[in-house]
Amino acid sequence: MRRISRLTVIFLISMSLPSFLLLWGCAGKQTKAFKTIEGDPEPLYKEALILFNKRNYGEAQKKFEQLKAAFPDSPPYSLWAELKIADCHFFRKEYVEAITAYEEFKKIHPTHEEIPYVQYQIGMSYFNQILTSDRDQTVSRKALASFEYLIANFPNQFFAERAKEKVETLKQRLADHEFYIGHYYYKEGKYQAAVSRFQALLEKYAKARGEDRTLMLLAKSYLELGQGERAKEALTRLLAQYPTSSYSKEAKLLIDKGLPEKKRASSPKALGKDDGDAGPPWRRVALVKYEEEGRKPLSLKEEPARGQKET
Repeated sequence: MRRISRLTVIFLISMSLPSFLLLWGCAGKQTKAFKTIEGDPEPLYKEALILFNKRNYGEAQKKFEQLKAAFPDSPPYSLWAELKIADCHFFRKEYVEAITAYEEFKKIHPTHEEIPYVQYQIGMSYFNQILTSDRDQTVSRKALASFEYLIANFPNQFFAERAKEKVETLKQRLADHEFYIGHYYYKEGKYQAAVSRFQALLEKYAKARGEDRTLMLLAKSYLELGQGERAKEALTRLLAQYPTSSYSKEAKLLIDKGLPEKKRASSPKALGKDDGDAGPPWRRVALVKYEEEGRKPLSLKEEPARGQKET
């Protein structure tokens, strides 16, 4: 087989993935196959590759499958056909079938030089199926596991660098999912369950976007459970790590007021309508009433609306 020069490798790495795949497929036609049965697989492979390069993946897949069936032991064409069948599934957005085909290739050829690419494609097949943060994230976790496996086992490969970018995206998606569930528990008055979710989020996905928001709701959940010291720890961390956060003013007011170890009602009715409320409007510490003259704070709780009784 003709060796590829270092400059060619650098050129391939600098290109986008689709172009890389096309060039990779074309490069294979320079190698003569070792035929184990009568006939030559090369013309059929070329025909399939032309269809593939024209993005006619359905017809290309049929040709690759025909080659695989007619020349099962004719390397390298039979091997390339296996991988191209998986690629056809992938580009046709048949991700479940693509994963099966890539996994089969890994099983049969565990030491092949294209395994880093195959592992990346498995991860991308999962990645392209991920749902919004309010939906089940099983596929996101599988994608993350696939990319982390690639990075751990092939750290110096081109596809490992691409995988790192996807890992950050997936971790943020999973962090958003944890927050969504924790926020739901908080609004329902299930504060202990909310605390568990917020703590898990902070431990698993440190520095994820929205961490200041998580710390604020963690503190409010602790307050509803009557755990003032733990609430103070969360608020202090918020102020230390995110001093310019939009939640910093509210955090300071809560700390200045004092955080008593006093258990509050955990019924959903005790929550306000706005996200992040810890009770009816007049119990919000963030709302400070000022005198008309001098703008001096009068109270750390707003008076109830006319006709509304304070609880």
